[in-house]
Amino acid sequence: PDFQYTDKVRFFMAHEYLELGQTEEMLKQYRTLIGQFPDSHYTPEAHLLLGDYYFNEKQDVEQSTLQYEAVLKYPQSSAISAATEPSPAPTSSMRLRRDRRAIR
Repeated sequence: PDFQYTDKVRFFMAHEYLELGQTEEMLKQYRTLIGQFPDSHYTPEAHLLLGDYYFNEKQDVEQSTLQYEAVLKYPQSSAISAATEPSPAPTSSMRLRRDRRAIR
């Protein structure tokens, strides 16, 4: 059924799945959000969080870079600065810049 806030629901469901340790469900929710709601203001944040997941949990520089670069398609999003600037998290000190250097 049509629901005005389906994108928001999927975004927060993904977060809850992560908290519960159900990463496959988290990935499914973020991917569905991105696929079904490309214009949602939650979409760049979903890309950012997927990038962090692939970098920090899977050490997959290629996939994380793709996700961080997807954030750049949303110039009005606050997620851009998070995707391109140093992160305070000790496991991801430089997101996009670090990943670009790593794949050269």
